[in-house]
Amino acid sequence: LAFCELSPCSADVVAQVQALMTATARARWTRDRGKGVQPPSGFQVLRVERNKNMRQWLKYYLKRSLIKEIVYEREQQRKPVAAVPVMSSGCRDTLPFMQSLDTNCNEWFIWHGSSSQRAKEICGPGGEFKQKFAGVTTGSLYGPGTYFAESCTKADEYAGISDEGGGSVFCLLLCRVLGGRVLVTEEVEPNVKELTSRCLGGGADSVIGDRTRIRGTFREMVIYASDQAYPDYVVHYRREYETVPSESTRSKPSASTRSKLSG
Repeated sequence: LAFCELSPCSADVVAQVQALMTATARARWTRDRGKGVQPPSGFQVLRVERNKNMRQWLKYYLKRSLIKEIVYEREQQRKPVAAVPVMSSGCRDTLPFMQSLDTNCNEWFIWHGSSSQRAKEICGPGGEFKQKFAGVTTGSLYGPGTYFAESCTKADEYAGISDEGGGSVFCLLLCRVLGGRVLVTEEVEPNVKELTSRCLGGGADSVIGDRTRIRGTFREMVIYASDQAYPDYVVHYRREYETVPSESTRSKPSASTRSKLSG
């Protein structure tokens, strides 16, 4: 069997992940959080685990090599692939754990909402992001892919309760994701068939749904192949609020929101 385990991270890595959460947090509300539910003003990282899954990493490494080859061929044809930065990109030079990213193929560190149990399944033996489960409950605006967020606040909308903290601790996956050739759409109602056919047909590798201009909210990143993402870190954290919300306005994981980013 291939090597597979979740290992506790050092205090230094926890501090770096905290810095990344702080840099990508935005106290904005969307309807996926729930009507009248207050978004957190920030997040406190409690502990971080590193996913060491040899099988998953080899699949991801091979896909990265393939996308890098495509990028190189485009450069030789004088059709370079555009660099698409995400919110975490500005932290790459100051956070050592991010410096192994390959920006030539739009490799990013971005967030995926999960529960600690689902995170263990995704990171465990035989685990991966299941495309067939995408949008089963909530629907998928950009088609049947795996959804990520550049902002931890957006991903937190779909975070599940951790297996610690008595319901006050939540869980996110911090993932390496290969954007490659990126399609960016700002459409209110995007053409799902066109987006998915271009990615699955080899003309593009990922989609960014940009709602910042049309809704003033967030950008989401979507991939349609599980080997384009590697769940590198499992992050356990608490939500922080500038004012203490009432029970009715505190962010909670709901049956509908838990499924969207948990696939």
